[in-house]
Amino acid sequence: HLQKFRYFQDKPQYSYALMAPGEHNRTRDLPGGRLHYVKGMPVQAKDSPSGYRIMLDANRVRRVFKMECPDVVEIGAPYSDPWFAKLARLYCDPVFVGFYHLEFRDAHIEPWISRWPGWARKATMGFFDWSLRLMYQKNMDATFVASECVQNELADLGIDNTILTPLGVDTDKFHPGRRDEAMRRFWRAESGDRVLLHAGRLSVEKGTHVVLDAAEQLLEAPDI
Repeated sequence: HLQKFRYFQDKPQYSYALMAPGEHNRTRDLPGGRLHYVKGMPVQAKDSPSGYRIMLDANRVRRVFKMECPDVVEIGAPYSDPWFAKLARLYCDPVFVGFYHLEFRDAHIEPWISRWPGWARKATMGFFDWSLRLMYQKNMDATFVASECVQNELADLGIDNTILTPLGVDTDKFHPGRRDEAMRRFWRAESGDRVLLHAGRLSVEKGTHVVLDAAEQLLEAPDI
């Protein structure tokens, strides 16, 4: 999100505002826009350090929309955000777009309810799927996805208003010419070895256990 503020910092013709769940309601003026925190409830796996929250204060959201009156509303999470976003229509008629960058069902919902009774898990997942169809298919002008895998999973749920925008890499910063041989020696990697890097957070929802299981098999190769 800080990258977005940096992007708009050099574009004064645009007004950018971000709403994010936080511990308390407050607003920060930053170079490039305004950051509105909305009081939210912590929701995360027991051993996750992510600090994720879900926005709960609908009145706070309404007041922010009244102040900002946006032309475009981007929804970045499928929980309370899509429902609260409709409050913008009280004051303006924005374009609504969603960004669905991973399979939330597998990464967040299922781990969170894994110890619930079977009937409760089934009912929760059914409600979540219904909510996705309602908010993303019927109420979004477009839904951006970061991979064909996620696009196909949404299509299976009946959501076909998706636009594929694959995640990219800054090839100026991440380039073989920037390879640091001293760091490779610190890692005990020979010049011809391939080095594997996990750049994700060490959290359950990031599937770190899958990376560790795969690493045990990959490390059997002599050049890794």
